[in-house]
Amino acid sequence: MTGATYGPDGAIAGFINGSGGAAAITNLFSYNKRLQPLAMSATFGSPVQTVFSISYDFHLGNGDNGNVWGITNNKDTTRNQSFTYDALNRVIAEWNAGTASEPAAEISIPPARERDFCYLNSCRNW
Repeated sequence: MTGATYGPDGAIAGFINGSGGAAAITNLFSYNKRLQPLAMSATFGSPVQTVFSISYDFHLGNGDNGNVWGITNNKDTTRNQSFTYDALNRVIAEWNAGTASEPAAEISIPPARERDFCYLNSCRNW
């Protein structure tokens, strides 16, 4: 990795993978004012070819509470994803550009399990 650059907040803004020249892959990252990712991309060659490029939608300025509302695949739009949430910010539906909405009941989420928590030789089951 070479040529790492950072934003004013210290978050990585870009770097180059590879030994340089046409085979080197340039990675770029951008963030919104809440430091949430806006876009990520990887390109190489001359002319430039895109290997990977995605953008995120957090509804910045319109109900942005940290939930990802959409992920846009700028290289293959059939792989775009969208999400909706209930009042408790739980995913209630997700879909991609090639499918209809999937109710949350059909999303494979493992059931909650109890966990043991120990601190100073005192354990509790949560």
